[in-house]
Amino acid sequence: MEKIFSSIYWHPILAKALVAILCLAGAIWVVFEYVNPAPPPTITMATGFRGGAYEYFGKQYQERLARAHVTLHLRPTDGTSDNLRLLLDPKSGVDIALVQSGVSNSRESPGLLSLGRVSYQALWFFYRGADALDNPKLLKGKRIAVGPVGSGTRVIALQVLGASGSMRPPRRCCRSPERPPSRH
Repeated sequence: MEKIFSSIYWHPILAKALVAILCLAGAIWVVFEYVNPAPPPTITMATGFRGGAYEYFGKQYQERLARAHVTLHLRPTDGTSDNLRLLLDPKSGVDIALVQSGVSNSRESPGLLSLGRVSYQALWFFYRGADALDNPKLLKGKRIAVGPVGSGTRVIALQVLGASGSMRPPRRCCRSPERPPSRH
């Protein structure tokens, strides 16, 4: 009886159990590897000017990621242009950054991906004068303040003013590390 039990019943059950364990182990590996990979323990984020909105957003992310046991190092920069330059430079140590929409595109920064929008940013134009300003071309030849060098607002404002014909269109804010930086 013992010989019959071991030859007929034990081996098929053992084989089925072994196959089931291997399938379960494979499924667990696929889930951990592809479905929900663990975040890195430390991330460096380029934020922007000290005291600015991007630094504020960075601190909020820092608090949230700390709850998931991820350390977020914030790196203050001179603004969006600097953030984009750091993202394009693999040796910079920056993993993620906040970059204002419109300062680059997939052709100029082919290796970068956008994870989404943090907020909407309105672009406001203020001017002093008694006359109505219904065409940006009326600003041609005037002194215009467009934000600090390196800020995304400056880049976008210069693009809008250049497209309207009120000033010469600017060159792009930054280049990949292999190319020399543009001069404004």
